Amino acid sequence: MIKLAGNFIRMKRQEIGLTIEELAEKADVSASYLARLERGQLDDTSTKKLEAILTALDLDLTDILISNEFNDVYTPEVVARLRKMDTEKRVQVAKAILELLK
Repeated sequence: MIKLAGNFIRMKRQEIGLTIEELAEKADVSASYLARLERGQLDDTSTKKLEAILTALDLDLTDILISNEFNDVYTPEVVARLRKMDTEKRVQVAKAILELLK
């Protein structure tokens, strides 16, 4: 799980154009810790630190799990966008998607 988290964090950090140092500062963790996490060199990490890093990337723990479940880039992005919508808008979009899938 830690390697999956590290790879996911690196990918997302690079997607938005942050350096390790910038993300570390935003998440209030050391750059060396973040670098070791991204390289998969940690055997364990605290949930608090992981959540701080993900929050700094505007993500949460479920994003890691979703990214592992699907092997395409689109499905996790759809889920992430749906999660950020207010309930009424999310229901409308979900209904439209289901209608397209019929």
